Amino acid sequence: YWRDWSSDVCSSDLNPTAIIGLPGGGTQLAGVLSNVNRGQIPTMIISLGDDTTWYGTKGGSQYAWFMEQDTSAVAAAGTNYYIQALGAKKIGFLGTNEGYGNASLIGFKSAMQAAGLTPVGIQQYSPVATDLTAQVLAMKGADAVDDYGYPNPVAVQLKQFQQNGLNIPSISGGSSFITVQQKL
Repeated sequence: YWRDWSSDVCSSDLNPTAIIGLPGGGTQLAGVLSNVNRGQIPTMIISLGDDTTWYGTKGGSQYAWFMEQDTSAVAAAGTNYYIQALGAKKIGFLGTNEGYGNASLIGFKSAMQAAGLTPVGIQQYSPVATDLTAQVLAMKGADAVDDYGYPNPVAVQLKQFQQNGLNIPSISGGSSFITVQQKL
């Protein structure tokens, strides 16, 4: 069963009893959840929900459940890699200013605190940011950077590092793979 979520409701001739594996995230969830509510089909969404999408909030749905990866643990693992494998001591954090970035920031802070380190800087940005100049420049002096954003802003960050002469290793979650594969 394939569903184009840009149209109004689920096809009445297919009548699925559930949808499993629907990807979604960030700003696109509002439209998805609106359609999930109209279709009244229990839906498992592969995404990190937040306080604007969970059931009981204005934008939430009683028919939607989130199958979230432990984003906090992913960010902690990336930060620990810098500390343990690369010997990094001056690490900065970049990430979105919503559920994904906030959850990643928790893991980053946890790893930094456990290592007795203080972040060089913490900069958050919109999930659809197209200019990260201020955030990038705030990372000067870092010897490693975590960036937990979506693929396009991660690509912007990497390009702006180059444009500003910053040769700093950057780690991210699933966005890294997409950024490279799509040649962003």
